[in-house]
Amino acid sequence: MGCNFYIGVLTNITHEHLDYHRTFENYRKAKAKLFKGVKFAILNKDDPSFSFIKKRVNPQAKVISYSIKKKATIWAERLRITSSGMEFLVHQGKKTFLSQVKIFGDYNVSNILAAIGAARAIGISWEDILSSIKNFSSVQGRMELIDKGQIFSVLVDFAHTPNALEKTLKTLKLLKNKHSRLIVVFGCAGERDFLKRPMMGEIATRLADLVVLTAEDPRTEDVNDIIDQITDGCKKAGGIEGKTFFRFPDRQEAINFAIQKLARKDDIVVICGKGHEKSMCFGKTEIAWSDQKAARKALKLI
Repeated sequence: MGCNFYIGVLTNITHEHLDYHRTFENYRKAKAKLFKGVKFAILNKDDPSFSFIKKRVNPQAKVISYSIKKKATIWAERLRITSSGMEFLVHQGKKTFLSQVKIFGDYNVSNILAAIGAARAIGISWEDILSSIKNFSSVQGRMELIDKGQIFSVLVDFAHTPNALEKTLKTLKLLKNKHSRLIVVFGCAGERDFLKRPMMGEIATRLADLVVLTAEDPRTEDVNDIIDQITDGCKKAGGIEGKTFFRFPDRQEAINFAIQKLARKDDIVVICGKGHEKSMCFGKTEIAWSDQKAARKALKLI
C-alpha cells in the first residue's frame, strides 16, 4: 500500500459500496488490506467480520478487541440510558471504570470503546480518556437534536445503510413513551447499491410508526424509481401507502410533511441519510442542501 497505518480500527463491515466492490466478500478483502501494515489493530469483536479481519492483520501487530456483548480486551456492560445520555461499566483486564456520556445508542458505546482502544494503544491515561468522553457532545449530523421549542423531538442522523438505519431506529424506540410515535424521513442514493433499497424500506416500516420516503442524492436516476424500490420493502413489512408510509420526492416537502402534518406531542422525528453533508446531487450537479436548515425551516411554520 502507499501508506501503512500505525493504528487500524474496525467498527463494522456491512452492506455498503457494493456498487463498486460487486460482492460483500470483495468488500471485506478491501477492508482487510488496511490492516496489513498496522502496529495496532483495534477490532470489534461483535462484528461478524472480526475473525476474518483478525486473520489478515499484520502478524507483528498487537490486536486490541472490544465488545459490548462479550469479554474482550476492552469491553462494556450494564449499559443504561439516562436523562442526559448513557452510562456503562468499561473493563480492561482487572480494571473497571464507570463511564458517562452525553450521547445515545449502543452503537455509540461500541464506537467509544474503539476510541478507547486506540487511545490506550498510544498510552493515553484512563483518567484523560474518561474525562474526555464524559465531556464529548455528539458530532454534527449524528443524532443531532434540532430544538426550536417544539413539543416533539427532531433529529438529524447520517444513517444511510441498512445496518445504520436499524441501529438508529432501535435506539430511538427506547426513548419513546407510551404515547409517542417514531417518524423517519429517508431516501436512498442514486447510482449506488440498489439492493439495499428494499432492505431499508423493510427496516423502516418494521421499526418506525410512520415512514416518509424522499430524495437522497438521486444523481441521474429518477427519484420516483428509487422510492418505488424502497416501497417494495415497506409493503413486505406490512406497510400501507398513505397510512403508514408516504412518498414526497422533494426532500423539503417530505420534511415539512413529517414535521408539520404528522408530528404531535412527544413524537420523535428523525431525518436520515444526509447528516453533516452540505449538498445533494441531482443529475451531475451538486445543489446546496442541509437537513438541519430544512428542519428549522419546517419548524418555523408550525
